[in-house]
Amino acid sequence: MEKFQLDHTSIKTSFFEHLNLSGNDRILFTAPFGAGKSTFLNEFFQEHQSRFFTLKLFPVNYSVSLNEDVFELIKFDLLLQLMGTYQEEVDLKKEDFSTLLLSQVYISERLKVMPIVNALVSLSGKVGKSALELIKALSATIDNFKAFQDEMKIDEEDELKAFLSQIEKRKGSTYEMDDISELIFDLLKRVKENKTVSDKPDVKSVLVIDDLDRLDPEHTFRLFNVFTAHFDELNLGNKFGFDTVIFVCDIENIWKLYRHKYGAGVDFKGYMDKFYSYIPFDFDNRKYVKQKIGTFLNTLATNNTTSGQVFSLLIKTENSHDFYYVVRFVLLSLISAKALNLRTLVSESRYDFPDYNFDAFKDRRVNSDFPILLLFNLLKQFYTSVEIVREKLILLDTLFTDDSLQKSSEHENLNDQHIFRNIKSALIPFLLPREQGLKRLRDKKDITVGYSSALGTWLHYEIDQFNDKITFTSATINEDKGSAESQISVYKMLLVCFNECLKINAIR
Repeated sequence: MEKFQLDHTSIKTSFFEHLNLSGNDRILFTAPFGAGKSTFLNEFFQEHQSRFFTLKLFPVNYSVSLNEDVFELIKFDLLLQLMGTYQEEVDLKKEDFSTLLLSQVYISERLKVMPIVNALVSLSGKVGKSALELIKALSATIDNFKAFQDEMKIDEEDELKAFLSQIEKRKGSTYEMDDISELIFDLLKRVKENKTVSDKPDVKSVLVIDDLDRLDPEHTFRLFNVFTAHFDELNLGNKFGFDTVIFVCDIENIWKLYRHKYGAGVDFKGYMDKFYSYIPFDFDNRKYVKQKIGTFLNTLATNNTTSGQVFSLLIKTENSHDFYYVVRFVLLSLISAKALNLRTLVSESRYDFPDYNFDAFKDRRVNSDFPILLLFNLLKQFYTSVEIVREKLILLDTLFTDDSLQKSSEHENLNDQHIFRNIKSALIPFLLPREQGLKRLRDKKDITVGYSSALGTWLHYEIDQFNDKITFTSATINEDKGSAESQISVYKMLLVCFNECLKINAIR
């Protein structure tokens, strides 16, 4: 499947403005899981290297550590990134090497002979062990460190051991500013000064704390509290002197965790306010994901079953099948409801469509004869189970009406009514009484109306036997086609159709 390249130009402009607001030194960057937050931030700061330099932390890797150890691991992580990523800007001289710094440089430069540390450190923030375990690993490599000392013409083995012992005995206090903290502060300052060019704005240092909501509630709020203690105004700015700290998460998910842990009546906003200077930055890229739905459908790969081949044929834009717009509409609706994201769309390289028969009132029908079953199968692969698909369709029915969601511009040159008729035509076989809707078209008589007990309305349709096609025309309160129309949204019909298909085991 073709890799999606989203055009985030307008979001990047908005984020740049937000990032440069005066006094905006703490930012809560929020979007649902799978929206591409990390990718966006990586691209943004890559494009603005002349204005910002970044270090990153991944708290999920500290979740197994004790509270006292977490901050030591953060310092360890930051030093490794500074020494590995910004070595030239730090511009260390041999005479500048203190014992404390030497220990960190040794780790960075001798990873190949230290398999334990090598497994823990990849300059991406992934440490994930307690500080005491790291100390033991370092102490065990003192012989290798001896050779490194000789290279540097520094013989401070006793002082290094004392430093390691000091870390082992001292748990991080809330507002400490020990030698390592001061060292990080100084190195950040050096990088900033060496990156800043005269006659241009100062380069800003940015700390990105990613995926804070990808932990169980206990760990999430424990880590929030750790960061609250270490990044606050009592230190006259962000800890270590970072110009900006960005907390990356889904604030809605954090709110659900908070309500579950503390109850619905506790002030969530008051708790979260300490993590950002202004309002949270809402990273909403749904508009750009929608623009790629055509690309997704045109490049979607299926298996070689009859169902797979039929679905592939129906959803290709160049084939101009009405069902393409049905699938497109449903996916656009799910994206608008924040129920479908970029990560889900690109998670599979190929989608499997099984062939099977199901009971259809004194007959056996093939699933590939009903395109809507193929769409339901695609949704099942998105969400892994029929129950989750049902939840998403209930969400659509709850959030939207026919008049409240889609615009014609999202469906190229087709108007909404044309789209809705296509969808209802695909649904109608499963909305009519089974003995009527699931009959083969060649066996259908001249009856063109049926009562849907699940919807409580009469459905009118036309049959084109030559093209093997059934087309929805209207829904009315009474059997008479001229009676008042029933106001039933396409989302309600979609949900009812899905439930009716489940009842007869037509979705597998």
